Amino acid sequence: MKYKANIINSVILMGVCNLLIANSAFAQTAGPISANCLHSYVGDPMPKQLISGIPFPTADVTLDVWVKNQNYEKMNQHSWDIWAALTERVNDSDWGVVSRFETWKTPDQIANNCQQEQAVTLKKPNQFHHANIVNNKKYPPKTGQINDSIIEAVRYSPAATHHAAKYDLFNLVSLQKIYNAQKGQGVFPIQIPDFPAQAVTIKPVYKVFTQNTVNENYAGMTSWPGLPKTARAFPETDWNTCVYIDFTNNTSNNDPQLDKGCDAKNPSKNSNIVYNIKDFIHIEITEQNIDDFIHLENSLSLGDYVVLVAMHVTTREITRWTWQTYFWSHNPDQPSLPSTVEKANARPAMMPLASDHYAMANGYATVKYGTKQSEAGYAMVWPAQPDLGGKSVGAGVVVFNPYLEAGFTPATFNPKNPILGKNGSSYTAKFGIQSNCMSCHAMAALPGEQNPPTHPNYVADFYYSLDNKKFFEGNLKMDFAWSITSTAK
Repeated sequence: MKYKANIINSVILMGVCNLLIANSAFAQTAGPISANCLHSYVGDPMPKQLISGIPFPTADVTLDVWVKNQNYEKMNQHSWDIWAALTERVNDSDWGVVSRFETWKTPDQIANNCQQEQAVTLKKPNQFHHANIVNNKKYPPKTGQINDSIIEAVRYSPAATHHAAKYDLFNLVSLQKIYNAQKGQGVFPIQIPDFPAQAVTIKPVYKVFTQNTVNENYAGMTSWPGLPKTARAFPETDWNTCVYIDFTNNTSNNDPQLDKGCDAKNPSKNSNIVYNIKDFIHIEITEQNIDDFIHLENSLSLGDYVVLVAMHVTTREITRWTWQTYFWSHNPDQPSLPSTVEKANARPAMMPLASDHYAMANGYATVKYGTKQSEAGYAMVWPAQPDLGGKSVGAGVVVFNPYLEAGFTPATFNPKNPILGKNGSSYTAKFGIQSNCMSCHAMAALPGEQNPPTHPNYVADFYYSLDNKKFFEGNLKMDFAWSITSTAK
């Protein structure tokens, strides 16, 4: 997994992808072929047996029964099983012992033939470009250095990497051929070959703390306070709640609290708002690994820390994928929505490293903003509808990551369709804090021909059939993977 620090010639962000979409045509020159990814080390695979004892991948029939029967206990257990596997410590030839997910390839690496010298690129999340999200700093100088910005590096499991390489999915010419072949056969919806059940794709989200900050022993970062009183865009810069990281490993926090106001001048005087660096999954930048990362916004230096604060995770065990997301919580035993105490209580007794300091969300049912009707999971609405031919009825299912979607405004989502409830009532999700990963990612597609009727966009939460002609006529579906649309060239 050792790479040389070459600056990537071209990083295709969502803004560039949107330009392709606007032109309604695929590029006409071939991109790199990814055959090398099929024959080289591309990371430590998922274990065949999860920490609870069930197999991975779990049979789609089993998962579908859980969803149909609203067996949220099993779905919660499964989400924690996956988290434990991702964060399990494994041996890597260059780094030594690392988390399993840190050995996986990024889409940029796969698109560039899994060359060993290709470094992991840390960049602003593509969805922020798509949603036109800008971090407007609000903290005054008196509060000190509060880290309220994030970077990400999407990664594919070995099974997902092999699939993307086999079908050359990051090559626009290959995608056009897939579209043309199915169009000629009268297929609808037209889509890329399904990822295998073993496939996992993740979006790890980090904060970088510089050596200068680390040398001061304490560094502040924003931490999720829970939902605002009324539904609105709620980016990190509005949270006004912080914690402080102790890089000396001397802190033991027995009464976890948030600094409300983010203005603690001397965090060491209040140990309840200070957390040990060991409470975070993190990477210290050393001579051994500094060449393995490229930070597009700032250069990394020896002594910097890359700290994991959140991660989207999806597995192709079922047609609509399983969706779970994780975020660092100051009090993981009593997390705020979109997580719940029920989900926290489902954590396995044995969790690797600092994994048990993260909250998990895989969906909770709501018919009114800020309320939890019941636990849920792995669905667009509750009770769950079939993949094809269902209706947008029942309760909304909310699953979002505070560090990724909380700042999304109604302008991010189009269309905004209602979920019909009892007695003629309806619920329409409009903000990121009302969104659903499955509803959004099912829209992932690229145009396959000139002038498609409507190109799919982000949506917040409602049900639609996966063969909806209004959304997918003239488009090539990406099997829920927005990462293909943002990387293919």
